[in-house]
Amino acid sequence: MSETKKSKKKGKKGTGYVEILPSGAVRIKPTVEGIDGIKRPKSFTGKTLKEAEEKRDAYRDALKDAKEEGEFYFKRFEDAVNIWLYQSKAVDLSEASLKRLKSTFYVNILPDLGKTELHKIDSSKLQILLNKRICDLSYSSVKKIFDGLNNFYKWAVTTNRIGFNRMAGVVLPKQKHFSIKTKEIQIIPDEKIDRLVEVALSRHSNGKLKYRSGPAIVLLLLTGLRLGELLALEWSDVDFETRELKVWKTLIEKDLDERDPTLTPAQRIMHENGKKSVFLIQFEPKSEASNRVLKLNKRALEMLNLLRNDDCKYIVGTLNGNFRLPSNFERTFKLVLSEAGICEMGVHCTRHTFATRMIRKKVPLRVISKILGHASEKVTRDIYIHVCPDELKDAYMVAEELYDF
Repeated sequence: MSETKKSKKKGKKGTGYVEILPSGAVRIKPTVEGIDGIKRPKSFTGKTLKEAEEKRDAYRDALKDAKEEGEFYFKRFEDAVNIWLYQSKAVDLSEASLKRLKSTFYVNILPDLGKTELHKIDSSKLQILLNKRICDLSYSSVKKIFDGLNNFYKWAVTTNRIGFNRMAGVVLPKQKHFSIKTKEIQIIPDEKIDRLVEVALSRHSNGKLKYRSGPAIVLLLLTGLRLGELLALEWSDVDFETRELKVWKTLIEKDLDERDPTLTPAQRIMHENGKKSVFLIQFEPKSEASNRVLKLNKRALEMLNLLRNDDCKYIVGTLNGNFRLPSNFERTFKLVLSEAGICEMGVHCTRHTFATRMIRKKVPLRVISKILGHASEKVTRDIYIHVCPDELKDAYMVAEELYDF
């Protein structure tokens, strides 16, 4: 039996090679300028030559329309990045994650590559960008650049902005090559904690608390809450009988950018009136694990009672009944640190202090991870492995030695 073969011949200009397939269908292979501006061979198949050419023409027309509308075709790298950030990532990431991603691109990537045509950026240019950052950034910062570019190019390939992932040949530099070390987490020294609590709960001569948010600072030390979680807490989230605290929302700062599809009509009006950002309660945890219920000890309940205010639904609220802004709370925290003789730190140091003390008490890592609301034990271990490696090892051993088998 003779084998059926494809026949191939050169077609007229604009058609390229014409193939007659074993099925009798016709395939043409013209050279077509893609959405990235590069001309490449592309195939179109139809039952007849005319049908294949109609598909080719329809493809060219669609590309032409897309370029005119600016939907798919981008001359510059920064144009594509902004479409990715505001059409794809804005509806996928939390506000805090989106803010970090935008900062990574706007500060460390776009100043170098933003004006370059998208299709002219190859793997070598991206590698040079990363290598250049070895001297002025930490490993963790460069890894954010690497991960951000990887995600962008995967999207660009998936949505047919470019033909292949330019990050495929790029290597993340080894940590040993970096002269700037990743910023170490800040922890309040053990010998300073009693003094910090004393100052936070100090009173005026008339008996009133010197710092209205002082008990809240102590509450952070007792629970390991994030500042945004604390400021979003309402009295309805506390059950004094069961001694439980429900953590299921957080206070965030949302940038008001007209390109953001998640903006509400009210937020768009605020943007038009010149407002750059707005604080709001996000009823969606940082991760699924962030949505949790904490058990409160006697000391934590005492702090809540000191914060009692029947005129405000928020546990840490303002005199007019609204939630307190992070900047105001941080200002108070710095004053307390200064009076206590402690070097300046961010409020997040209370969370790190809570976690490291739990680790040193040999509490199992899986328990600490759940209390902190981390996405996994690995997150907890990666954050604190450099602070207390021996204690982390012991924390694992506690879990391993629960049973004899």
